[in-house]
Amino acid sequence: MATIANRTEFLSIVAESQLLSNELLEELRVDPQLSDSPGECAEQLIHKGLLTRFQTKRLLVGKYRGFVFGPYRIKDQIGKGGMGTVYLCEHSKLGRKVAVKVLAPELIENKVAVERFLREARSASALCHPNIVRVHHVGQASGTHYMVMEYVDGATLEQVVDRKGPFAITEASWIAVQVAAGLQHAHERGFVHRDIKPENILVGRGARGLTAKISDFGLAKSYRSIGLSGLTFSGEMRGTIPFMPPEQMLEFKKVQPSGDLYSTAATLYYLIAGDYIYDQPLDGGGDLIRMLLEEQPIPIRERRDSVPEELDAILERCLAREPEDRFPDAGSLRAALLPFC
Repeated sequence: MATIANRTEFLSIVAESQLLSNELLEELRVDPQLSDSPGECAEQLIHKGLLTRFQTKRLLVGKYRGFVFGPYRIKDQIGKGGMGTVYLCEHSKLGRKVAVKVLAPELIENKVAVERFLREARSASALCHPNIVRVHHVGQASGTHYMVMEYVDGATLEQVVDRKGPFAITEASWIAVQVAAGLQHAHERGFVHRDIKPENILVGRGARGLTAKISDFGLAKSYRSIGLSGLTFSGEMRGTIPFMPPEQMLEFKKVQPSGDLYSTAATLYYLIAGDYIYDQPLDGGGDLIRMLLEEQPIPIRERRDSVPEELDAILERCLAREPEDRFPDAGSLRAALLPFC
């Protein structure tokens, strides 16, 4: 870890990062008001709006690589998962904010991980809907893959529930209505998401209140054309168990829109109750899988008695074990939920 002694060394590190133009750096080098202390100099540049705290934290320990992906400059880290890290970036010429998802370095040589990453990009870029996060561009830089996406100024549903607790029933229903609208668009174009859950839905404030957008199409499949994205290999189980429809565990080759409706209902349940449709077992996934396959979900009115009986019935129908017992399509689910908004 490098030790930076003074302003000159710090600005040299900034120059290596390519975050600031050479012209601006020349002005900073002769600025008499800029402190010679690296830490104080960094604070001044943050105050001027030239650098962010995320950037300076790395620069002050000599880390200058990986801030630039094509015309995009990393400003902050806004998410991290098993597949990689999501950064808030800004276009160097246009000043437009975007989210850039960067594949984790340890997965660069993993063909399955790279294919999932590219599948997410292909699936999302084929869709254009206000309730789906848009993908603008996919590229390679600094030895890894990256994906440029629409930036949503907000948080995931999981983060909101963790921070504030359950949603009001009207707000939760409105979010589910928007998720259903986005899924209807995807299903009409032949795609099933297969991993709808609070972590994969972003919410921000818009003109009509909360705006929800579906993200992470890494597990998406085409159910109309095998040639487009293929089917899951036999024996491969993908998804998140508390929100996964039973058939996704049992019939690995079956890819149908009704599975997304189950996951949407499990998500709505979580938003209202602040808990999963089953009690989480102490010994982990094995018992949870058994519960999912053999037991009925806990009625939501046992978790929150203010839930209308009609909404309880909608959830019960969506969470039916047999796909044919659920709503026929996402549009029907959306219509059923609208009165509760």
